[in-house]
Amino acid sequence: MSKNGLHRHYDKLTPEERFRLDVLAMARGDKQESERLVSSCPRFSYTMTDRHFSGRWMLVLDLTLRLYVWVAEHLDRMDALRAVRAALPIQDEYARERMRDAYVEGHRAGARQAWGAAGAEGQASEWPLEGIDEGRVDELAGLGASIMPEILDELERREAAEALNLWHGFGAFCGDVLGLEAGKVLAVVLEPAVCRIDALEATAERLDLKPDAEKVEENREGLSEAWASVEGRAA
Repeated sequence: MSKNGLHRHYDKLTPEERFRLDVLAMARGDKQESERLVSSCPRFSYTMTDRHFSGRWMLVLDLTLRLYVWVAEHLDRMDALRAVRAALPIQDEYARERMRDAYVEGHRAGARQAWGAAGAEGQASEWPLEGIDEGRVDELAGLGASIMPEILDELERREAAEALNLWHGFGAFCGDVLGLEAGKVLAVVLEPAVCRIDALEATAERLDLKPDAEKVEENREGLSEAWASVEGRAA
């Protein structure tokens, strides 16, 4: 069927076919074809719930899911940091073993060099394993490992603070605009996420973190403006 003759069959198109053809027309820049497809689409009258009611539901769903995606980025990083922290004892033990090997090999290399410099013949005496200063080995191995907990603590604190500011900004928005608690809204929209927010609050309490009032207000304003913009178009 040619494109020129397609318009004679518009009335026979299923909704799925009409949608697909409209997308293809718009993709190739054929506005005229798109307008024909839209204008020839059958019209029906419907009985529906108040669009201001159903519209609020749709907007709450959208904003809540968007907010959680932003928060989840920080929560996921916190999960990764916890995994790294859990592996630290293994890493520390590995570092100690590697340092012990390097410590022994260093002494052996020194012994061989001294043996050769002294003009001695034959193989240099091996460094006795029982003579290793285990305390010194632990000290050297711990030089790198000792700063890791501090780095992880700082990263965790930073990610938790960002997530907390986003969540409390959403809470302020829910209270001001919806007259609802953020936790109740999240439980309805995305119930599995509630436990992660509870864990965030527990982490903030453990770290003695407080929301940044300025950032919370910025987040509240952003959500409120998005709400007002969409609600205004629906009025």
